[in-house]
Amino acid sequence: MLLMNANVKLSANEMALVSDAGFILTKLAITGKVYLILGNLCSYFREYTAAHPHAFPEEVLAVSPKIYRGESYRQLPYVMLDYPRYFAGGNAFAIRCLFWWGNSFSIHLHLSGSWKQLYAHGYAALIQSGALDSWYCCIATGEWEHHFGEDNYVLIGTAREVCVQHVYKQHFIKLAQKIPLQEWDHAYDFYREAFATLAAVAEKIKSETENRSDH
Repeated sequence: MLLMNANVKLSANEMALVSDAGFILTKLAITGKVYLILGNLCSYFREYTAAHPHAFPEEVLAVSPKIYRGESYRQLPYVMLDYPRYFAGGNAFAIRCLFWWGNSFSIHLHLSGSWKQLYAHGYAALIQSGALDSWYCCIATGEWEHHFGEDNYVLIGTAREVCVQHVYKQHFIKLAQKIPLQEWDHAYDFYREAFATLAAVAEKIKSETENRSDH
């Protein structure tokens, strides 16, 4: 007779959860509400970019928004919206809105390749000036992590020089903002305001870059 391995036995808490279908149904209901928030954001972002046609390059807006979900970013479920979402040939220009179960609502600007080269000077100057002190800058060497651990994101206001150096030296730029899940009722407005900030900054840098190239 084979004995059951202790590793597969359930604790009292695990037994309570596995016996409770309501837990999964509640999770599905919450996820559905996240989809509603991000779906409304899709419409808002498209309206915003139509009203501000110079905020982002035309080609990065040509790809439709996409909402998708997963069950295991660092072992926890997530839902995210990408728009703009341009990923081609090692070049990325994306804004990602992320709901991460147990952690936060967050928004991430992601630039790499030719887009990073185009915008690097402008973002470095804004970081140096203190204009982005309330944002976070990714200081890791890999560009695909979204957590706010100290080895990935740092608050710009506490580490301006480190962030400026990263913008120039690394092959990508990532800026982010977050709010706790307890601010659920403010999530939609948080994303709208953060997106508008990123759009205004991108438009300012794009205009200044074009003016420099004309002289």
